[in-house]
Amino acid sequence: MKDKDSGLLPLGDILKQAVPRELRPHIEVAARTLKTLTRVQNRLLEPCPEHDLEICFQHSVLCQTGLPYRDPGDEVRLWEREQGNVTLRIEAGAIPDPASGKYVDVGLPWGTKPRLILAHLNAEALRQGSPQIEIEDSLSAFVKRIRGFATGREIRMFKYQLACLSTATVRLAMFQAVVFPASILKA
Repeated sequence: MKDKDSGLLPLGDILKQAVPRELRPHIEVAARTLKTLTRVQNRLLEPCPEHDLEICFQHSVLCQTGLPYRDPGDEVRLWEREQGNVTLRIEAGAIPDPASGKYVDVGLPWGTKPRLILAHLNAEALRQGSPQIEIEDSLSAFVKRIRGFATGREIRMFKYQLACLSTATVRLAMFQAVVFPASILKA
């Protein structure tokens, strides 16, 4: 339907003119199968109101390689990834058990939560211009700042992933080709 005031056509009308007749049924089927996003999906795609102008930062090595996407399991204590000339190595750590006084192994950091934590900490360090970062007064406030909401389950998962991330040994490396002067190679 043509908008008489602006002279603009809806996208569907333009596509009908541009797409060959034999391909139109395929496009119409694809258009019908798209679902609208849920309230939760929309919230995850939109920035929090208090962070709408905030930019998150990530180290270039973590942009090329990454933390495990899924839980690799308790038996996996080492995670290594290479991408081009970049290497990431993460070794799972251990935390002291207050009841026994002995160290207990924790797993590798995995999933979106440690990625969000790292991005937030990197952005704060850059924003404050210091490696010392001011954080919230409570874990609930910290999680709410990062996620925009804080439920009991969400806080427990963040607490566990924070323990995994803070005790892990993370090594980042970038290798560059070494060019030797011709005089050294001839010797």
